[in-house]
Amino acid sequence: MKKTLIALAVAAVAATSANAAVVYQQDGTKVEVGGSIRLHLNKKTDKRADLSDNGSRIIVKGSHDLGEGLSVLGYTELGFAGELGSGGVTTRRLYAGIAHKDIGTLTFGKQLTTADNFGVADPTYLFGGVWAKFQKGSAYKAAVAAVEKEIKDNANQRDKLAAAKGKLELIKALVDDNFVTDSNKVIKFQSKSFNGFSVGADYVFGDANKVDANGDKVVNKNAYIVGLFYDNTFDGVNVKAEVGYTYRKLAEDIKAKSFKTGFGVGANGLFVGVDYARTKIADAEAIHAFQVGANYQFTEMAKVYTAYRHTKFDDIKEKGFAFGVGYKPHKLVETFVEYNTFKVSNLNSKRDNALYLGARVHF
Repeated sequence: MKKTLIALAVAAVAATSANAAVVYQQDGTKVEVGGSIRLHLNKKTDKRADLSDNGSRIIVKGSHDLGEGLSVLGYTELGFAGELGSGGVTTRRLYAGIAHKDIGTLTFGKQLTTADNFGVADPTYLFGGVWAKFQKGSAYKAAVAAVEKEIKDNANQRDKLAAAKGKLELIKALVDDNFVTDSNKVIKFQSKSFNGFSVGADYVFGDANKVDANGDKVVNKNAYIVGLFYDNTFDGVNVKAEVGYTYRKLAEDIKAKSFKTGFGVGANGLFVGVDYARTKIADAEAIHAFQVGANYQFTEMAKVYTAYRHTKFDDIKEKGFAFGVGYKPHKLVETFVEYNTFKVSNLNSKRDNALYLGARVHF
């Protein structure tokens, strides 16, 4: 049976069929193969036009029915590293778990966390949602370069060197994923929906080693994530609301506490959402951010969308805007044109612009 399964899986991938293929289904066991190719042309500030992969993947998943509403599941998602896969195949997701049809799913492994579901105001392909962090644009690069110079200039002055290194860690944390939307070692619970309500909770493991090769203590950079979601429709009006929280340990005495809430309403092809996010890192000023997004599906195949984001830390402000048009010539083929722009104040930085022409083919 194992040889048959492998042969079927390889054949399904090679055939690049238009639908995720059920390659085996018998005696309560089911194996599916699918994925998507995601490419886009892009032109960014101070860069030449380029062709990039945006998370193309091959997915293999299986489940075994145990009866009484219980089942076990396994999921593998392979991606491609480097420029258009030139760096080889990588493991994007790898997890297993148990599910109950009336309760929910408990999974273990390398996977997306509950935090990845936070947010209702991101209708874009590449602009992204609001995570109370800054972009790694020209302003970030200038700030890092300035602090790295400060570290070099104070190499022989212990106190100033320590202060400069602490400043660098904070700057890096300002662009980091403090909500922890995915990780290599996660225990995750996601409930079923009950009258529109659902909950999610995760524990993210840190480093298993207590000391390093030099005998120094290794910080356990773990995290906890919880989320409450609501999604229901009344007389053709869709209402979404949510709240989420992440506690993340960055260093022995540095913790990041992140909070996010969102609300959205949709009807007659139009959906509008608002998200607010806040991250507090140690004793530093909190990072505040909000995003407004709108999507209008004016035909079954075509849509327009836009989003505006405002992020603030101390006296530094970043404003971002996106506008795009999407078109689906087939139910499993997406094409889009999207424009993004970002500008950070008070850091003497230029505006970062990007134009994308992309396509996604699902199978």
